[in-house]
Amino acid sequence: MKNFPNQFSTSPDYMTFTGKFLFEPYKFKKIMKSKKNNRVNLALFIAAMNGWTVFSFAIVCTAIAIPFGSISGGAIGLALSASGFMEIKGRHQLKLRQDNATTLLAGSQLLFFMSILFYSLYQLATFDAQSIIKYIPKEYYDLVLMDVYGTEEAFGKMVQMMHRVIYIVVIVGSLIYQGGLLVFYKVATIRAYK
Repeated sequence: MKNFPNQFSTSPDYMTFTGKFLFEPYKFKKIMKSKKNNRVNLALFIAAMNGWTVFSFAIVCTAIAIPFGSISGGAIGLALSASGFMEIKGRHQLKLRQDNATTLLAGSQLLFFMSILFYSLYQLATFDAQSIIKYIPKEYYDLVLMDVYGTEEAFGKMVQMMHRVIYIVVIVGSLIYQGGLLVFYKVATIRAYK
C-alpha cells in the first residue's frame, strides 16, 4: 500500500495532492478574469459592428431623404447617425477604460430607440391610405378594389391596419434589441472597471 506523503515532502505525489488546494483559488481568479475580459472584448466587437453599421446606413439614408424633401426622413437619419457615432465613441472609451464609456454606449441605444419610437408614432399619426392607393397601377385598380375588397374604403382600412402592425412590430423589435444591448453594455462596462 502506498504511503501517504508527509507534510514536509517535496515529492511529485505530495505536490499533486496539495496543489489543488493551494492553487485552485488562483485558477478560479484567473478563470473569472478571463471571463470578464471575454465579455468586455465581446462588447467592443458588438459596439464596432453595430456602431459603424448604424452610422453608415443612417448617413446614406439622410443623403437620400433630404434631396427628396423628406424632412422626417432626414431628421431620423441624423438622429440615427448621432446614435451610431455615440456607440463608436463609447467603444473607444471602453477600450481605454474611460468612465464615460457607459454613458455613451447606453445613451446610443436610448437615442436609437427614441428616434425609432418618435418616427413610428409620427408615421402612424400622419398615415393616409390614399397615399398608397394612388400608386396602384390603373389596370389593377378595379381588380384589387372591386373584386377583392369590394370598396375603396375597405381596402383603405386593410392598408391602414397593415401599416399599424408594421410600425408596432418595429417599435417592439427596437425596444427588445436596443434594451438588450443597453443592459449588456452596462454589465460589460461595470465588469471592465472591477
